[in-house]
Parts: sequence; structure tokens; C-alpha cells
Amino acid sequence: MATAEAAGLTAFVATTPPQYKDDPEPQARVLKLNDALLLAFQPEQLVDFYTGFSPDLFSSDGVHLNDAGHQLRAERVHAVITE
Repeated sequence: MATAEAAGLTAFVATTPPQYKDDPEPQARVLKLNDALLLAFQPEQLVDFYTGFSPDLFSSDGVHLNDAGHQLRAERVHAVITE
């Protein structure tokens, strides 16, 4: 982040989307990582890829986004970079 800012660039960090798997451990890691990101970066530096990413936005594996999920991700990025 500091390197980008020193070069006059704006950098963003994205939270990790939820995981909808039978095993709860990956989701616990996602929550821990996202909590750390929320503490480490300013809100205007973050793109929220967690909130509102419901199971219907994922492929059958519960991990990878489907087309609608990618659309929501693109909308979130666009909203942050155009503010």
C-alpha cells in the first residue's frame, strides 16, 4: 500500500467472500482474515466482497463465484474507484 501511495497511485484491498462449504473451518478463516483487514485498512481503501454475497452467487462448490457473483464484485469495485 505504501509503495503504491509513494508512486502516486491509489491502492485498494478487498475482503474475502464467504465460503459455503460443508466444512465450517474455511469460513472461520475467512472471517478472521476479513476482521484483520478491517482493522488494518481505512474504510475507503476496502472493497467489500463479503456482505451480500449469498449462496446463490456461487457455483456448486460454494467457493467460486458464478456470473452473477462476478457482476456484484465488479459493481463493488466500480463503486469504490469512482467515489
